[in-house]
Amino acid sequence: MLAADPDPRSGQALIDATHDKNWIVRLAALEALNPADPDLRVDVEPAMYDSKKKVRLAAAAVVIHLGELKKPYPTKRTTKPKTAPTSPRHPE
Repeated sequence: MLAADPDPRSGQALIDATHDKNWIVRLAALEALNPADPDLRVDVEPAMYDSKKKVRLAAAAVVIHLGELKKPYPTKRTTKPKTAPTSPRHPE
């Protein structure tokens, strides 16, 4: 199966298949792509404008997942210092 093959040519074959004339092949290629490589986004984005809705949705899902890979790990949020509430009747 191409999705599990570590050979870079297999990944390129899947990218090429996203341009196939048969929409089922395009959909299967998008679903088989290994979304661990953020550089795939450039190759996958054109499929978001496919004529078939299922292909567009699969491409969007891959792009969203690739976007999640680039997010840094959450850091500890700093909280704002609490200030005493001011009353409209008693301005400071």
